[in-house]
Amino acid sequence: MATKKTKEIKIFGLASEEAVMHFKPLLPEDFELKTGGYVMGAVNDDLAPIGVCWFSFDGYEYEILFIGVHPDYRRQGIGTKLLQRTLSSLYEMDMVMPVNASYIRTDFTAAFTEFLRAQGNFFFLGNDLCYRITKEDRKASKLYQKILSMKSDAKPFFDQPENVRRAFVEEQEALGFYYLTDLMEHENDYEKNLCFCYIDNLRIVSVLLVKKESKDLYELSYVYVDEDTPVFVQKVLSAAMSEFEKCAPKAELLVNAVTENSIKLVKDIFGGCNLRSDIIEAATWDYSLREDI
Repeated sequence: MATKKTKEIKIFGLASEEAVMHFKPLLPEDFELKTGGYVMGAVNDDLAPIGVCWFSFDGYEYEILFIGVHPDYRRQGIGTKLLQRTLSSLYEMDMVMPVNASYIRTDFTAAFTEFLRAQGNFFFLGNDLCYRITKEDRKASKLYQKILSMKSDAKPFFDQPENVRRAFVEEQEALGFYYLTDLMEHENDYEKNLCFCYIDNLRIVSVLLVKKESKDLYELSYVYVDEDTPVFVQKVLSAAMSEFEKCAPKAELLVNAVTENSIKLVKDIFGGCNLRSDIIEAATWDYSLREDI
């Protein structure tokens, strides 16, 4: 289809749900309209929606979830103007917060990396291996099936007293693991019935936490095993994955392998499976260079 030119591009924030729904056709079909999101929209001369930028705020950082332009209006700099207007509006506020754009990089979205690079002021974090484990992968793994059949005395993590959980988080931070810094404040992000821990001598020595991304995708977001008692990881795996298979037997399990131990864990369990792996691409805006916007 031929590219359509528009003389004037108007970009503005969408304040009402009705206005947001007007731009919904520009979003991917599987895009989950999460509460608390913010939307910047672009319209053409006839006020028809031609571009959208969807972002959210979690109390610590803004995250760009989607930027899209109608196919008929691409390669006119509309996406760039949308992003620049979004960044400009964020930093007009009194409190400066980080802005992060993260996505699963595939052949279809690799161009988004180049788009962000072209904007300047974005620096890219290291790539993490991301394993998407299907129902077939899990069924084919003998070790996984063995883990499911184990009897486990692991306990629900969020049922533990707050002081016990907080002590665990503080211990992790002392070891240099900062992935759980906001755990206590953002516990609603986790699928609580799939989060388990093992307690030994009144101390949490193993934890497995799971988030629900959608009805068809869950994320194994954090696994911790005490180096002195690595056997306990099977207990939390058994408890969490048994519940996972009950509540979402057809769903995929996303595992971000950010350390050597997490990569080894995935490969030990699913090493013989035909895993599909993607690269998580993350880019953070350096607001100290914001004179460009």
